Amino acid sequence: MTSLLVTSDRILILQKAPREDWIIKTEIWFSGLYNYKVVRKGTLIKLHFVVSKQMMNAIEEWLGRYPRVACALHAPTWKASCVKEAYTVRCDSQRVAEDAVRYIQYSFVFFSERAVVVDT
Repeated sequence: MTSLLVTSDRILILQKAPREDWIIKTEIWFSGLYNYKVVRKGTLIKLHFVVSKQMMNAIEEWLGRYPRVACALHAPTWKASCVKEAYTVRCDSQRVAEDAVRYIQYSFVFFSERAVVVDT
């Protein structure tokens, strides 16, 4: 089972195996998120993210050591020119995927507005 936890700074992708606690599969910090959308291929529905490769490497390194602890690192701003990669999350239905995108859009706007206020 996979779940998303959308915060004002990032998306945590959580995974639960039978008879185990939740672990953090990965994180996507809004500072390294460049695009996201719902992709449907036949009956398979996924959330497709375009993210900073450097960000994902930093997250993988952290979670390799602490799989049950969200990254305590301050998320730097990744430049638009950085190397990007795709990351996908499978969804149970079109409705679930669209709901997730709405939550991500709301939080991403909040993140972006907060960054503008802080930078000025």
